Amino acid sequence: MEQFWGFSTLLMLSGLPYSSGVDCPQYCACYETTNGVSANCNYQRLTDMKSLVFPINTFYLDFSFNSLSSIDSNTIPDLPNLLILKIEHCDVSSISADSFSRLRNLQNLTLNGNVIQDIHPDAFRGLFSLRHLFLEDNKISILGKKC
Repeated sequence: MEQFWGFSTLLMLSGLPYSSGVDCPQYCACYETTNGVSANCNYQRLTDMKSLVFPINTFYLDFSFNSLSSIDSNTIPDLPNLLILKIEHCDVSSISADSFSRLRNLQNLTLNGNVIQDIHPDAFRGLFSLRHLFLEDNKISILGKKC
């Protein structure tokens, strides 16, 4: 068992796609945990999220270090059980209205290290469970009252 754990850890650290027996999009690594599925799609040069199909019980999604120019209501797949979403260092410059509205259980949203300048006042509408929003290292100069 120790050798298998070492091999899976090596695959995860190598950046190669790896799945622990869970249906997972190509270029992503998915792991079954006691909380549901954890999906890691970072460093894959992906330009699109909407075509990726994740297990319905995905609670964690890391899409960092890919390339998304903007986030709108069709960018992120419908993941009703998602609690944590990381989209860091993806060159995102704008966030449209209702971009996260289908993620009603989302608690932690990390958008650090992008080039975000424009956030629509209704960008975060519907995020009733959101507890933490991280926007460090962006180019935001003004946030409206609704944000």
